[in-house]
Amino acid sequence: MGDTNYLNEAAANFPNDPHVELAVLARDEFPADRRKWLDLFKASSPSNSLANYFSAQDYFKNGNTDAAVNELLAASGKSQFDNHRMDVQLDAEELYLDSGKSLTEAATFAMADMSREDTPELATIKRVDQGIADLMKQKLAAGDADSAANLAQMGMIIADKLNSGDSGKLIINQLVGLATEAIVLQRLDQNTAYDFLNGQTPAQVLQAHKSQNAAFRDLFANFDAARPSMTDAELNNYVQRSQIYGEIAAMRWVVQQHPPANPAK
Repeated sequence: MGDTNYLNEAAANFPNDPHVELAVLARDEFPADRRKWLDLFKASSPSNSLANYFSAQDYFKNGNTDAAVNELLAASGKSQFDNHRMDVQLDAEELYLDSGKSLTEAATFAMADMSREDTPELATIKRVDQGIADLMKQKLAAGDADSAANLAQMGMIIADKLNSGDSGKLIINQLVGLATEAIVLQRLDQNTAYDFLNGQTPAQVLQAHKSQNAAFRDLFANFDAARPSMTDAELNNYVQRSQIYGEIAAMRWVVQQHPPANPAK
């Protein structure tokens, strides 16, 4: 509902709940106490790399690059990247059902809510990658290409986490993942092959990004054309497929059911 009074009440009553801590940090609800909330989030979620990334962003913002890099290193060693997506979505579905919405409506609205909930968190992640790119620029200016490459690899790890697991089921996360990769790869020598890019050059990877973004645009156009023709059963199937396989796979299924007369490329 966008009413931060509820968030303030939750923060007062449940300051050690990681979901509350993440919501507070994503909205920068208490900027004067941000480090306090970052430390609370890290303490309550020791296996969650997202807590380290949020902390790294704050250190970058305040010019403490050494501490930021330490947080990036800690995050790179953790497989978990949990923004409590499923908790938010299931809670939203329950609220919509209680308000009288149908199962399909509840699931559809909850997915939209999850995407909106995701937006401020993704903005923080992009600022982390911008901090990485700025530090890479400094390292390259000092002639330290190896450190710049190591930093770029950390940025690529962030993108991989955005594109994997439950996080990767959301289109917006996949798009931000591509954008974050581009931020760091543009700082590197475009014609040098790197091991962490599987032997490819940054130029080759960025060209693949352009092709993937073009494929996404075509899929979105074909999906928008097919959407008015979807039956209630198909809409329900689409929602279920989005939850299980992700939005991209679900959109492709819809387009297969309603092939466009004049398909995009």
